[in-house]
Amino acid sequence: MSQSLLPAIVELAEDTKWRVRLAIIEYMPLLAGQLGVEFFDEKLNTLCMAWLVDHVFAIREAATHNLRKLVEKFGSEWAENTVIPKVIAMSQDPNYLHRLTCLFCINVSIFQHLYMFLKKKIISIFLLKS
Repeated sequence: MSQSLLPAIVELAEDTKWRVRLAIIEYMPLLAGQLGVEFFDEKLNTLCMAWLVDHVFAIREAATHNLRKLVEKFGSEWAENTVIPKVIAMSQDPNYLHRLTCLFCINVSIFQHLYMFLKKKIISIFLLKS
């Protein structure tokens, strides 16, 4: 099933009409849950990250909410290894819209997981000093 769906998903995800892309974004968490984290990371993660730098604001906004749902579905470890490094890298992008999208991701609580990750790291640093 996944092999027959993938070409259609990719084609619709890159459609020139932004409303078509928006519809695919809204279904992505459901698809990700059905296809599994390994398949998602291998085949669909790149699409989801590309939506964060789309030229249409509605797509970038929907992509941030999509990432939040994906993090809820796949967990904080997945977010720490897969999503957070890519979103942090966007904060250094020369395009201000991409930097703003990084802030939008923070605003929709993707970085709640980053906070917990950093808290564990800071605690471990202080424990090592004593």
